[in-house]
Amino acid sequence: MKTIDIKKILIFLSMSQFGCDISLNRNSDILLASVNTYPDCTNDFLGSCIIKSSNKRQIEPNLISSNILNGVTIFGVTGTYGSVGSIGSLASNMHRDSSTAQLTIAEETVVSSGNPYLNSDPGYRAVPRINKDDEGSNGGSVTYVDRSSWAATTCGTAQATIELRIADCVTVFGSEATWDGSVKGNAGQSVWKLVTRTGAVSGNKGREVWRDERTGLLWSSVVSIGLNWCKASGSNNIVGNPTAEVDPSNYCDNVAYQNTVGQAISACFEDGNINFTDVDVSIDSAGKAGLGRLSSPAVFWRLPTKYDYVQAEVNGIRFVLPEMGPLAFNFEWASTISSGLRLYAWSFLPTLGYVTADDRANNYSARCVGR
Repeated sequence: MKTIDIKKILIFLSMSQFGCDISLNRNSDILLASVNTYPDCTNDFLGSCIIKSSNKRQIEPNLISSNILNGVTIFGVTGTYGSVGSIGSLASNMHRDSSTAQLTIAEETVVSSGNPYLNSDPGYRAVPRINKDDEGSNGGSVTYVDRSSWAATTCGTAQATIELRIADCVTVFGSEATWDGSVKGNAGQSVWKLVTRTGAVSGNKGREVWRDERTGLLWSSVVSIGLNWCKASGSNNIVGNPTAEVDPSNYCDNVAYQNTVGQAISACFEDGNINFTDVDVSIDSAGKAGLGRLSSPAVFWRLPTKYDYVQAEVNGIRFVLPEMGPLAFNFEWASTISSGLRLYAWSFLPTLGYVTADDRANNYSARCVGR
């Protein structure tokens, strides 16, 4: 018997479980090539059996809307499942009060297609309210994670899986270990879950890892509050390093900004200390909260791209991570280079949530994204 996890991938009615072939007639009924005992099985006198549409679910109990991708219809059942990366997993970015139930993108663009937008305060509104529809940095329109009672309390430090660590953090911190953008945000923010915490914010550096439930990516606390782009990204021109390249701006191949022999300094990427190292006075890898290539579970990190930051901003990262918002110290480096001037790379401002390009020699903060 062949089975597929349709809850995670798609609905696929494997006919081998019925011991017969299958086809569809014009009425979308299931046509079985041999007559057996099935609900409402009508013999067409040619050796076939037709199962009426209303009884298909008795043959395949998983044929329900929550198991089918949002907006897709299979055998008359329309899906509501929002998988990672699908339109069903995204929420409308129209402004709303946090008390207003969040709409999906599909509800805005498919269900409501052709209908006029409403301006229903405190509900969704196409015309912004000047005193409400802001980026949330002052905490008025969006609710931040409340760490006021956390002190140095830890969670999720010893469990063997990410899910078990998340569960432990919920046990320790309760509802604050989950940030739900649908009830704490003012637009299309997603859900974030605390994976592990090894200590409080110290020197503008936190000790937490959170998972963005929309993308599945793990985000670390900052691992440096003052680092040039070369050391943040690991870019180098060291002979024998598989990523070596000449830097047209003479930064990452210059000893003033990066090692030129031995191991390249890298705030996030790790390879078991073969070609890269995080040993540098400016790097504090405790921001990864004990998760790395040798931890259980193993987690592998990299410097976020500009697009990671843009997506995470949509999802609500500034209201979740400990050194963002009011506690932000500096811009944070992204791995993406500026195409117009390669002397520059992109960075993210964790107070207001925008990206900008700046000189790669500057010392900015760095945090890591991983899986």
